[in-house]
Amino acid sequence: MGTNPIQEIFAYSIAAGVIVAIVFVIHKFKSTELDVKVMSDTIIFKTAKNTLALAPYICVSNDRKRKRVLSVGLQESPKEPHIMVNLTKYAGEAGGEREYYECLSTFFRYAFCKLINRNFFVLPKVSLSGVDILTSNFPNSNTKPIFKALKQAGAIQSKIV
Repeated sequence: MGTNPIQEIFAYSIAAGVIVAIVFVIHKFKSTELDVKVMSDTIIFKTAKNTLALAPYICVSNDRKRKRVLSVGLQESPKEPHIMVNLTKYAGEAGGEREYYECLSTFFRYAFCKLINRNFFVLPKVSLSGVDILTSNFPNSNTKPIFKALKQAGAIQSKIV
């Protein structure tokens, strides 16, 4: 005798809800406070224990599936196909607003991984200052792409201070 499909769906949705609740509790207790200060020549990432200062330049792979950081700052350009972007003075040289957004997200992900060893269970809560330097690269100084880039990079929560 077979089981009722409605009972199976109900059981799966209960199991999914329990899993989501467990992940939420883990994230709540394992998150890290991270202050990000954006200046025209440096972006500073700071936790209670560590500080990381990076030049606002990123050189990423030209791979369409997932951008990979090849260098940060004004280092020598890599030999493979790449895109070099100045995150604070973007002028459209990397192929549009979407390309800039992807580079910004990749830059944040790189910094999160370097500073807090970001993984599935440790996600940062970001306080961002100097955001006007980044928003000037979007129409009408829109902050939504900045928050979206932070979320895609792994921030569980972000705010402007």
